[in-house]
Amino acid sequence: PQITFRWTKETPHEIMRYMMASERSDRFKRIAFTNDEKRLKCFTEICGIPYSRAVGYTMVGCNEPAFLGSITGGNSKINILRSMETLFHRESEKILNVCNFDEFYSVYEEIMLSELEIAYEYDDKYNRARAEDINYISSLFTEGCIENAKSLTRGGGNTVIVSPMILGITNVIDSLIVVRQFVFDEKLLTMEELQRALACNWQGFEEKRDLIINSGDFFGNDTPRSNDTARRLYDSFYRYLKDKTNLFGYHFLVGDILGYNEHHQWFGEKTKATPDGRYDGDYLKFCIGQSEGRDRAGLTALLNSVATLDPTGIACGSTATNITLDEALIKDDKSFEKLVYLFEAYFHMGGVHFQLNYASKEELLAAREEPGNYRNLRVRVTGFSDFFVNLAESIQDDIIERTQQTAID
Repeated sequence: PQITFRWTKETPHEIMRYMMASERSDRFKRIAFTNDEKRLKCFTEICGIPYSRAVGYTMVGCNEPAFLGSITGGNSKINILRSMETLFHRESEKILNVCNFDEFYSVYEEIMLSELEIAYEYDDKYNRARAEDINYISSLFTEGCIENAKSLTRGGGNTVIVSPMILGITNVIDSLIVVRQFVFDEKLLTMEELQRALACNWQGFEEKRDLIINSGDFFGNDTPRSNDTARRLYDSFYRYLKDKTNLFGYHFLVGDILGYNEHHQWFGEKTKATPDGRYDGDYLKFCIGQSEGRDRAGLTALLNSVATLDPTGIACGSTATNITLDEALIKDDKSFEKLVYLFEAYFHMGGVHFQLNYASKEELLAAREEPGNYRNLRVRVTGFSDFFVNLAESIQDDIIERTQQTAID
């Protein structure tokens, strides 16, 4: 179960502080935080929902936005990193002679959007199959179904948004950054070398991979290059999706959460090596943030990167940003006060969501080894919380690899 606190620019600092204090004392990790300003901009301007209706939204399930008397629609899972695999492993000749990053991105965008189109067609196929059933009971309680004389399963509801989950977005951003930084800006790799490295799953190119891992300008470090690259991807999403609807006429938004199933593992196992340093078969990242210590510039930089990622609001679907904090930052009252101001600033800059974890990597590893001693250790996953020892191993891995923020800079 979860409680979502909806912040607005009119929210008094004392209320924000109260809710964050409630969150830090809640051992069940039930409270998440979302930005009303950004969501309502999205619902009204992109989805065309009247403000009087949009303001009544709520968060359900694993952090999916929905409207009273309605449902969420289109929760398919999409492997966006597959487009990077397609480019480097099956259509690499298209980028062998590109002269700059702009040309490279144009080629990538064409492939990425064509694969997204296929994924959304399958989402429609799923909804078409579901429409074979008529849901009488739920339709009675769903706004619009009686007036439209249509079952909920056949598009009878008036206010529904569609938010398929696009997994691997951070992998794609980091891959784009690696190409931009190492191939074009710093010229430490040729495109041909990078293609060979990926074809060999980085074997024989270990030094190059170490260079990328140790000095890559990855997403979450709030640099002009990494932020610009991330925004370029979300601008592509916006231009593609802003007028796009599914077969029932519901608007698409970008989602990025996982839920209880292990699609990040299943997709990753079938995705070859990618420029961000992933090996063939490594898991995909989910949600919007960074992990594995790649956000080296600290918590403020990470929040700045996420907050400025998407000025359009196209990513106000089912999204989550996970922040893992050193428990000392929460327990120390002076540090906690700074955190409240920091997350308020994050929302003012355009951040959509955040949720907090405090367990250290050492504690999580100990819980993995001796689960009987840690049965009460609860963590936030995507939009839900659960006991760590009950989670699938691949989801535990993701939580363990999340960067622990130890200071407020």
